[in-house]
Amino acid sequence: MKDRALEEAAEPPQETDEEINDPDKVVPDDPALHGLNSESVTLELLQQLDPLGADLYMGLESAFSDPEIIYSTVTESPIGYVGLCERAERMCNYFTQIHSGASLQHLTPGNFHTFDYLNTTINHAVRAEKDSITFKDRAEFIKTGDFWNVPKLGEKGDCEDYALLKLYNLLLKGADPNDLHILVVWDETKEGHAVLQLDVRKNGKKGAIVFDNRNDKIKTVQQMKAGGYIPRMISRRERQPDGISKFVFYVYEEKMREVGISEYMQNYNH
Repeated sequence: MKDRALEEAAEPPQETDEEINDPDKVVPDDPALHGLNSESVTLELLQQLDPLGADLYMGLESAFSDPEIIYSTVTESPIGYVGLCERAERMCNYFTQIHSGASLQHLTPGNFHTFDYLNTTINHAVRAEKDSITFKDRAEFIKTGDFWNVPKLGEKGDCEDYALLKLYNLLLKGADPNDLHILVVWDETKEGHAVLQLDVRKNGKKGAIVFDNRNDKIKTVQQMKAGGYIPRMISRRERQPDGISKFVFYVYEEKMREVGISEYMQNYNH
């Protein structure tokens, strides 16, 4: 006999505007700034507010000399992301829309403080739990074995949920969706993991930094790799024939060449 509740749970709930514009998902501005905007935060002020953060900011200079990682082969989107977009299409569309607000394209002391405060706040506000699901989402998890979600502050979430909530908040603060990427990696134990990558610019150069729920310290991509993470696939915003922009996922070319296509597809692309 079929589980009636499970059968009913198979019908995805209707997405509401309140879920997209949910104040319980929004990280407030750092009260220590006393209303100052990011443009007003100098390195000297950052050193006063957060000496460790100032040191971290200056340590990210290597991001602009790191070799670029090449992702050029399209791959299937993670099944959890596909499920999220089927269940919450407008939220997925929101991820790739350009929103009004202050520019976060440049790595300045003020913007770094925004990144650092947002990353740390979400890391501590969301409680880590692998594929935390409610009863109504049970059918999707049983079907796919993976569940992606945008949690509220104070709720539980898995690594990709932290990444999505950070993406959501950076968009609200004016980040360009072309600069935001869900980066799926293998961690140091060869377990799958997801982080958020943000492309930034400084003095005419482009680099990339990483937000990881396992570490409050924002790192460059090369620092992340040195810590044992292997890039696996990355999302990019691309405009579709219907005019709507979507995230498309690409695999890490260097690793695929290193181990061979067949081994990569068998051991590094699941």
